[in-house]
Amino acid sequence: IVSDRLGVPGTINFFRSVDERLKAKIRIKPLKGYLASTGEAMRRNVLEHINSLDIGEDVLISKLYTPVNAAEPTPGQRTFDVLEIQLASKGGILAQQNMVISFKGAAKIELGDIEVEIA
Repeated sequence: IVSDRLGVPGTINFFRSVDERLKAKIRIKPLKGYLASTGEAMRRNVLEHINSLDIGEDVLISKLYTPVNAAEPTPGQRTFDVLEIQLASKGGILAQQNMVISFKGAAKIELGDIEVEIA
């Protein structure tokens, strides 16, 4: 309990963040000029995006299209088509769904938990 400048007592709560581990699958259709290194760039971009989210910030599938599409070797080039992005908690079932993160949670993902599937 802390008193403010007027002497009114108030309770301050403190929570440590809790990592909420995720996994992801990006289904793509390769087009002319697609390279395996492009898929690796997708994985790295998604990892950086998710791991940079603030505490309590949900992971929105619609926002993952930007880092995935940024993997094109040359801006504006079209070497793949994104068919689907799926998310799940680390032990859960992948689905086209946003991941709701608790107010004290931090979305985290590892490179090995991001799959690029070629359709």
